[in-house]
Amino acid sequence: MLVPLGLLSGCGAMGGLPTCGGSDTKDLVGEIVNDMLDEAGFEDERFVRLRDIEELGYNPKDELRSCYAVLVTTDGEAEVQYSIRWTDKAKGEYWVEASIL
Repeated sequence: MLVPLGLLSGCGAMGGLPTCGGSDTKDLVGEIVNDMLDEAGFEDERFVRLRDIEELGYNPKDELRSCYAVLVTTDGEAEVQYSIRWTDKAKGEYWVEASIL
C-alpha cells in the first residue's frame, strides 16, 4: 500500500521537541494514518499501533526530528516515516508529517 503524505499539528507540554516514541506523537501519527486510509478508500482499515520505533536523526539547528516505525493496522503491516518540528516552540506547538512507504 502506498499512501500519500499526511500532516497534523499537536500541542504538548513545554520543554524539548517530542520524541519519536512519545505518546502524543504516536497518537498524532495514528490520526494521520487513519485520515490517509480514509482518503485512499480504505475506510475499513484502521491504525492499531507503531512498533520498532527508531529515531533516524535530529537536526538541532532546525529542531527537526526524523522517525521510522513499523505501522500495524487492522489489515497488516507497513513502514511509516514521520517527522516532528516546532511550529511555535513558545506555545509548545509542533507539527507531525507522516508518509506510509
